[in-house]
Amino acid sequence: MDSNANQPKPTLSSGLSLIEKAQELRWTLQLATAVLFADLVLVWRTGKGLAHWSIQADVLLANSGFVLVSILVFGILMSIVIPLAAEFFRSVGWWLLTSIPWPSWMQTDRDYSRPVGGVSPSELRDYAYKNDDRFLLDIVAAHKDKEKKSISENLAAGQIVFGVLALGLANYFPSVLGIHAVTLLREVPATFNSVGELAIAVAFLLALLAIKTTWFSIDALDWIEYPPLYGEIESARRERLGIR
Repeated sequence: MDSNANQPKPTLSSGLSLIEKAQELRWTLQLATAVLFADLVLVWRTGKGLAHWSIQADVLLANSGFVLVSILVFGILMSIVIPLAAEFFRSVGWWLLTSIPWPSWMQTDRDYSRPVGGVSPSELRDYAYKNDDRFLLDIVAAHKDKEKKSISENLAAGQIVFGVLALGLANYFPSVLGIHAVTLLREVPATFNSVGELAIAVAFLLALLAIKTTWFSIDALDWIEYPPLYGEIESARRERLGIR
């Protein structure tokens, strides 16, 4: 009998990882950005948004030049304008957070306590150099790469949310851009009344929370679990404090 016959076979749902789900969310947000931009362009061009526009081949062919220019503008917007604007607002946000004397109940203090068995990357790196341990140096390097990747992913996620938020605000307040017509987000409260307004308000608050989480959160200190070095550091600390 085949020993693998009774083993459960992997399914599509069990194969989805957190990274794949995050990728799905990222593409969903990027699609939302494209939809909001397309709606603004259509309202500006024709006076009607996506909610009142039907796709017709002859219309697309007649306006193929305009469509190509719109795609090019969207590419420039998402690859240059939005990232630069996002970095500017992120820098201003950090400046405000560090310059304004916020009340103590609004401040978040970083936890500097050392966990049991934990050492800092710099401590482990110095220990590895001292003992000429290549394996420990590889651990430190991998840990640093993981940390840099996490920071990069958070910045990129914040930029995507910022892009959706910026285009969402422009879509909800089109008069700021000189557009005086009903846009997609204006259709929501007009169709669903107070429920639509509540949904937009909740989406706006969630976007702000996502930006706060990805850009303005104070992370805990980075520790690597390595008990041998932790024991040496603790012994030295106890000896320095006269603790037996």
